[in-house]
Amino acid sequence: MIANALSLLRLALSPVCLLLFLDWEEKNLTVILLMTLAGITDCFDGYIARKRAESSRFGAYLDLIADHCYFSFSMAVLLYLNLLPLWLVVVVLLRTVVTSCVRGYNAYQLDIPHKTSVGVVATISMYVALPLAVAQWGIVTQVAFIASALLALWGLAEYSVFFVRARGLR
Repeated sequence: MIANALSLLRLALSPVCLLLFLDWEEKNLTVILLMTLAGITDCFDGYIARKRAESSRFGAYLDLIADHCYFSFSMAVLLYLNLLPLWLVVVVLLRTVVTSCVRGYNAYQLDIPHKTSVGVVATISMYVALPLAVAQWGIVTQVAFIASALLALWGLAEYSVFFVRARGLR
């Protein structure tokens, strides 16, 4: 399946970007291009899977794992290099933990993991913000960070409401 291959490519790009970050002064354009490629694969893997009617539970979790690895590697290194603010890392990790718990619970109940449109936009915004952090584009980068954080918080709230309603908890 092409969609799973794109998720596997994104998963493979995570440690490659990490290794390039170790010598990032010399290769920052390469890192930016690879990070952008990772974001593009995330945009297309789900679209291709739905378009070709190849959606699967395995593909949904592979996509989730690839996203988490990519963001974890990238955010850890960017935080270490002082290119990413701690508050953004905290917000994104909070969203990641909550959504992973809800998806895990849904999987246990044999439901397909649910994605919200705001959650998808929040993920895409992070794929834009992280390369901008490497590029160090000043105010543009700061605006991207704030937009990513606000979208992550909105997605977190939306996901929490979805979980409460879907499970009949009030």
